[in-house]
Amino acid sequence: MAMFTQTLPFLYTKYIYKLIQKHNTADALSSILESAYEGIAVVDEYSIVQEFNEAYKKIPYNIS
Repeated sequence: MAMFTQTLPFLYTKYIYKLIQKHNTADALSSILESAYEGIAVVDEYSIVQEFNEAYKKIPYNIS
């Protein structure tokens, strides 16, 4: 039992650190999207657009 209680704070700290990293990564991506002159779209593994910037909205599409 003592070993479990000693490793619990470490696991909690590691979890918090990973959450902070994800938050910082999301903030960095948001900053890049907002400041980029070019149109950028972020897609998932199924090619579904998850995020895009204002410049991406202005790209003319020729579907024909």
